[in-house]
Amino acid sequence: MNIAVIGAGYVGLVTGGCLALLGMNVICMDIDEDKINKPLMIRNRRKGDWFEQLGTKGSQKIKKLFIDRKLPKGERESIALIADENSIIWIENMHISERVKVTHETKNILILEIRPLA
Repeated sequence: MNIAVIGAGYVGLVTGGCLALLGMNVICMDIDEDKINKPLMIRNRRKGDWFEQLGTKGSQKIKKLFIDRKLPKGERESIALIADENSIIWIENMHISERVKVTHETKNILILEIRPLA
């Protein structure tokens, strides 16, 4: 079964695995499906958005993360985010969220492909 998440210029599909996509213009990520609160949305940032960086404790506002990364103001609105009902779970060209990472306790893995629309 394929689940499509369609948004501004991107399509995400559940597929058979990330390794087959190496070298292609595709971003692929594994997330713990049981830790997400569906539906998933692809969107740009909104006031008050927060994120739990992979490998860290606690959360950070997206605005502060973008400032810390020295992203120019003009580019911040064009960064694609994937969010569930709770928070941001992925930031384009940065990280997945600590909250949804795959661990040894993960029972169901959701594999997302992100690629520009042709």
